Amino acid sequence: MISSHGLNNVLLLLRIAHHRMVTCWDYAKARAGDSFDSSGGMRSVASMSKETPYRPDIDGLRAVSILLVVLYHAHHELVPGGFVGVDVFFVVSGYLISRIILSQCRAGHFSLADFYARRIRRIVPALLTVLIATIGIGWFVLLPDQFILLGKNVVAGVAFAANLYELGQTDYFALAAADSPLLHLWSLGVEEQFYILWPLTLLSLSRSVHRTRWIGLLGIVSFCISLSILAGYTKWAFYSPLPRAWELIAGALLADADLNNRKSRRQISDDLLSTLGIAAILVAGFAFDRTLLFPGFYALLPVVGAVLIISSPNGWVNRSVLSNRLMVWVGLISYPLYLWHWPLLSYVTILLDRTPNLQEALGAAILAVVLSAITYHFIESPTRRRGGVVVALSGSMALVAVFGIAIVIAGGFESRFSPPLQEIARIKKKDHPGLQDTCFLSAPGGAFTARCIEEGTKPLVFLWGDSTAAVLYPALKEVAVNRGSFRLARYRAIAKFW
Repeated sequence: MISSHGLNNVLLLLRIAHHRMVTCWDYAKARAGDSFDSSGGMRSVASMSKETPYRPDIDGLRAVSILLVVLYHAHHELVPGGFVGVDVFFVVSGYLISRIILSQCRAGHFSLADFYARRIRRIVPALLTVLIATIGIGWFVLLPDQFILLGKNVVAGVAFAANLYELGQTDYFALAAADSPLLHLWSLGVEEQFYILWPLTLLSLSRSVHRTRWIGLLGIVSFCISLSILAGYTKWAFYSPLPRAWELIAGALLADADLNNRKSRRQISDDLLSTLGIAAILVAGFAFDRTLLFPGFYALLPVVGAVLIISSPNGWVNRSVLSNRLMVWVGLISYPLYLWHWPLLSYVTILLDRTPNLQEALGAAILAVVLSAITYHFIESPTRRRGGVVVALSGSMALVAVFGIAIVIAGGFESRFSPPLQEIARIKKKDHPGLQDTCFLSAPGGAFTARCIEEGTKPLVFLWGDSTAAVLYPALKEVAVNRGSFRLARYRAIAKFW
């Protein structure tokens, strides 16, 4: 039974949530009277003519993108191909920011310094908040080796080079990826590296009569590079900016088409294309899975889907589904939600020492939504409208990077733990090969291979299990060597509880 006092509290929370949603919707409508750049600045139409007018359906498309990603990470069986949400967001980002750059170039007042200042105001406040929180939680729950890895990830994240760092680390689709709380920053690295050269590229092409052809050619080259995944370069094709650039360039081509007024379709066309677009994204989300060679050819489906939706602003999907208040609100908090959800899910996995079940994962996802709403309303939105915070934000990020370096240099601050825990943490994996090696299925390169079965004709003892089995292995191995009465086969996997 719920007491009347408890019921009143629940009703109060619902009223607050409704008020916030209405506030977001009113703010979104107010932005329609301004030109809004998703880089983080808002300017009047008078000063920024022909820039991207606010489109609530694009915030709704962001909502689709982030929901796919969060549900996939929470429980991949819910949406087996939910990782395609990142590809959808790349198209959205390429469209919005390229249109802003091209509009400013046409008006003759594009400023590279202003562009990057707005990127800092847009990206850094929420990122800084999540980095500090992730380090704070890690201080209490991560062993020294794990904390050192987190320190390296922090430095890479601050430098917007997490994708390049991950090239030498765990595969994105490996089970062990859940032990890296900042793995998801790879996509932020791809995006920001793309925007190092892209503004100058568009500036140089802004007055060219062949601009569309050049942009298209760059996209084709990038897509061809992405097909290197077929030659075995799976991690490089996934994490590197060159094989991923074509997805952002697809959005840039849409922006170029908008500015050249190359639209003359009837209403029925928009309805059809928007329907096909959302269908393509959902098919990719539910039909794909992590066994595919992705991105490669498979990435075409979500990318084309996003292109169709953005190019059909009057379609019924855009008007009726993507532009409703709830979808717009989720889209508005999508960036902090992307930042928050993965560290929380990762820490739940680390604390449980197993894959979270559905209820545990959804609980972490709901907490991420709450923290994202707080971050958006009280940190991200107020900061992006302040012009004098760029230096302070940059300095704060530098301090976080320094602390990340300190974590590595200090060996993970082993003194955080009591002496017994320090002794346990010093156990080296090379001295205990049953702990985590290629026979540990969630380790990099782990697989069912013959190397995990000792050769010979003696009786075979098969050891299968999780961490408990791994602890037993050294003793069994010693007995097998000393007595020579049996040989060992060993496999270790994390059990799933759903």
